[in-house]
Amino acid sequence: MESSEPPVAQDGRLAELTSPNWQVRKDGVQFAVQVLQKSPSPEIIVQFATEFARLASDEKWEVRNAVALAAQHLRHEEFDRIMAK
Repeated sequence: MESSEPPVAQDGRLAELTSPNWQVRKDGVQFAVQVLQKSPSPEIIVQFATEFARLASDEKWEVRNAVALAAQHLRHEEFDRIMAK
C-alpha cells in the first residue's frame, strides 16, 4: 500500500529548511506549502510549524516573506505566534 502523503523526511526536503543557503531555505518553505495543501499528517504539520516559527526570524527577508505567505496554509496553534514575528 502506497501513502498519498509526500514522504517529507524521507526525501530530505525538510532538511532544506535548515540549509545554510537562504535560497534553499526559501525553496523548502515553498515545498512545504505544497505538502500542507495535501492535508499531511499531524506530525508533519508540527514539523513545519516548528521550522516556520524559527524561520520567521531568518536573516533574509526573502525567507521571512516565504514563511509569511506559507503560514496561511498552516492549520496549527503556532500560526498566531509565527505571524507575530
